[in-house]
Amino acid sequence: MSCQVDANPPVRSIRWMKNGMVLANTNNHTILRVKPEDSGMYDCIADNGIGGQASNKSLELVVLHGPQINLISFKEATTGENVNIKCNVISNPKPHSIVWYKENDPFYKKNGAILSLNSITPNDAGNYICSATTNIKPSGAMTGIEKISNATVRIQIKHKPGKAEIYPTNPVAVAGKSFTLSCGASPPGYPTPEYRWWKEGQEQQELGSRPNYTFIAVHVSHEGRYFCQPFNSIGKGMIGSVYLSVNEPAQMTISMKPQFIVKEGATNFKLTCIGRGKPRPNVIWTHNDIEINPDNSEFRIENKEQNEDADVKTIQTTLHFEAMARKGANTLTANDRGVYACHFNNGISEPVKSETVVRVEHTPVLRHTYNRVAFDVGEMAILQCKMSAYPAPKFEWFFSGKMLDNYFNERYQTNSTELADDIHVGSLSIRNTKESDYGDYTCRAYNSVGDDDERTIIKLVKKSAPETPVQLEVLEVVADSVTLRWLEGFNGGFANTEFVVNYNDGERNRNESCRSLNPCKITSLESRHEYQFRVLAVNPRGYSQYSDPLK
Repeated sequence: MSCQVDANPPVRSIRWMKNGMVLANTNNHTILRVKPEDSGMYDCIADNGIGGQASNKSLELVVLHGPQINLISFKEATTGENVNIKCNVISNPKPHSIVWYKENDPFYKKNGAILSLNSITPNDAGNYICSATTNIKPSGAMTGIEKISNATVRIQIKHKPGKAEIYPTNPVAVAGKSFTLSCGASPPGYPTPEYRWWKEGQEQQELGSRPNYTFIAVHVSHEGRYFCQPFNSIGKGMIGSVYLSVNEPAQMTISMKPQFIVKEGATNFKLTCIGRGKPRPNVIWTHNDIEINPDNSEFRIENKEQNEDADVKTIQTTLHFEAMARKGANTLTANDRGVYACHFNNGISEPVKSETVVRVEHTPVLRHTYNRVAFDVGEMAILQCKMSAYPAPKFEWFFSGKMLDNYFNERYQTNSTELADDIHVGSLSIRNTKESDYGDYTCRAYNSVGDDDERTIIKLVKKSAPETPVQLEVLEVVADSVTLRWLEGFNGGFANTEFVVNYNDGERNRNESCRSLNPCKITSLESRHEYQFRVLAVNPRGYSQYSDPLK
């Protein structure tokens, strides 16, 4: 605000005053941040000592400001009352709009400073928002500025709770785990209600008073219908109920013992285990991790089912070592040895199983298919024969009618190694192989089960080129490739023997290295062409002959 004064002689003092208070002693008076209370009459008083009276001029300042709302924050009422709440608004100029809204109700809108609710019901409870709008246009401005302010009041209606609602509506719990039932009411009731929980058939036993009822560890006996009733100081709500179903994960109740030792030829042998669950578990048996198909195997599976409390199913499953595939001789053989397991699974949790190891006492049975090994003069020759037997067999080696052991000649050394599945390997090592060592060696194995023994002949020869592959056949033919398989001959004593496939279409002859792969895939062929294939083996000592051709 600026005060310009014309005087002669010049003025000796200039004062800006408001309501009798001196604000400044200069021509200009500046208000840095204008507030509504700065509105009013401002006086500029000038004096030069002539005339005995100072000169005075007044200026009115009008401060424009948006709405400032004064509103109670909380209102409590009883059902059926009339409620009136005033939204007090101060603004300059006066607000041109005062509107009431209700939170979460997009259709509620009432104009005016007073919110009137007649014969209120619980549905009227909630947060109400007073929104005031003022249009401000300061001096010199071309357009106005719209200012909006909001304030909220929460209205609570005293009422009893309505009908109880329990969630989840179709509860299914799992035995052994925690589970929570939640109870609410519509309308919810005010003051905040308490809750009474009970189970059907146990009405006098109160389970809880909170909105949530939690089972720390569910048991199948907890299955049944549960009730909830909300209440407060105003009254009781309607009772709600749900039926709680309880599932039980599959579990073993009687497991098999860790190991069975039986004799070969034993009859009526069987394995039994018992499990339970809800819903009914599915039961399978496995032998060495391979599922036993009772319709096409040497076993018969018998399941006996029994209903327990809360519809829990207990299943006794028995694996009988008898079936038509045994051709009427329902006796144990060496092939029946291994790991057996019964598995129970009803999809509620992880499957469970009981395992046992069946060991069949039997005389040695030959398990390898090779009959030759190759080593050169001066090398250490190692001959091995593989037998299945239980108990562990003893191995003896013979050459030219004489038994070989560590005492016969220091160049010979024998030992045996036990592998999995009652497989044993007998080894004969010959140091510094000589020409006279080449020939047929007999491996004999026996154990304490009986007088029978098992013998096999292994020929020791010099290393040589590999034998010719035989029985070349096609496994798969597609547009630009073919997959071949063959029966490998003796590798001549070299584990790194490789294979080469020769093929031609009548015009071009090509070779493809398969390395040690068998089967082997030949690619980059042309569609609708006829090819002829042959295969040979190669090792450091040379090549075999080609196999018979295959078109």
